Amino acid sequence: MDQPMVAPRGDMPKYGELLAEMGRQIGARKWLFMRRTFLLAWPGLIAVAAWFILQSLVEGGKGEITPAIDAWGSLLLWIFLIAGIFLGAPYYVILSAIFSIEKTIWVDSFFDGRNLDPKASWRIARRLFFPRVFLSLQLFLRFYALTIAGAALILSEAQSLPSGTTRRLARYS
Repeated sequence: MDQPMVAPRGDMPKYGELLAEMGRQIGARKWLFMRRTFLLAWPGLIAVAAWFILQSLVEGGKGEITPAIDAWGSLLLWIFLIAGIFLGAPYYVILSAIFSIEKTIWVDSFFDGRNLDPKASWRIARRLFFPRVFLSLQLFLRFYALTIAGAALILSEAQSLPSGTTRRLARYS
């Protein structure tokens, strides 16, 4: 029978080495790290600025709210709320996942002996986004969905039992 191939212990990095290298990679790319963080945060910054502008319009300087400003203000508030939910949240989730993949690529590329430039690592991370989503979905369906469905079925059946049955069953468990 064939034995699985395992790398010798000398080839595998130790935790201390891995953590030190992660710190060096992030430190070496701190400006890129800040740009990527700003890329994630700019919709929130625009929303906060728009909120302050909207508040100043609604208050009207004197604290009096005219009906026209109140109507436009509430319309703008609903537009920002809907745009934030349907555009901002998915934007943030997708970009943060891509950025997480890119950080892993930085460390992995060092241990592979190739130090990738930011454009190459960003391109690879974008290509790996959908395989990561499909793998996460597969893992959820294989290991969690059946368990959750079984628990929901058991709980729904327990609710349909007569009231004294659950107490009698609890005594025996």
